[in-house]
Amino acid sequence: MTKMDALKDELVAWGKYCRAVERNLAGQIRSPSAKIEEIGLVGVFAQGTGFLDQRSETIKLPDWVSGIDSHVNLLTPKMRTVIRAEYVLTGPVVIRAKRIGLSVPAFKRALAIALIDLLSD
Repeated sequence: MTKMDALKDELVAWGKYCRAVERNLAGQIRSPSAKIEEIGLVGVFAQGTGFLDQRSETIKLPDWVSGIDSHVNLLTPKMRTVIRAEYVLTGPVVIRAKRIGLSVPAFKRALAIALIDLLSD
């Protein structure tokens, strides 16, 4: 496995964790089997109160998530947005690119640059 493959695998897990936390904060009700699936996918169940006014500072992030966050936060705002669109948002690439105001080719170029920047950290 190359360094790029390992980075992408870490970002996929990070994106799943972020989606799980956001879904929980938005108050989406999940079944017990969905919670078990989440534990299997990301290694933790993101439990919260479900209130939209809950602040992100109250969430204790696992060390591996904090590590990825710190690297992603070193990127420019545009590159952070592209990484988030690729790994946290769901849906076809054309929709994700449009949501952040880029064409698909521009999105793919920016993603490649962001991944290279993350590798160089």
